[in-house]
Amino acid sequence: ISQEEFEAMNLVGHGRQSAFSRAVMQLEVGEVLYLPKEEWKKKYHPSKSVYTIAKRHNRKFEVLSEVNNKGWTVKRIT
Repeated sequence: ISQEEFEAMNLVGHGRQSAFSRAVMQLEVGEVLYLPKEEWKKKYHPSKSVYTIAKRHNRKFEVLSEVNNKGWTVKRIT
């Protein structure tokens, strides 16, 4: 493959990490990520994954549900 194709790929190094976890990890302070309910296929609430990331990487996040229950927002605080 070419260098451009390699750079366009969504690669993960050692271990497993979901696209959601990668997106949360890449948030800068003050940035917000929106997660529609249709895209969340897990049985547990997304705040569980966010809590694990916050604890392991010493960051703080705020996870809020939409009033109409159509999704969640994740905001990085620190």
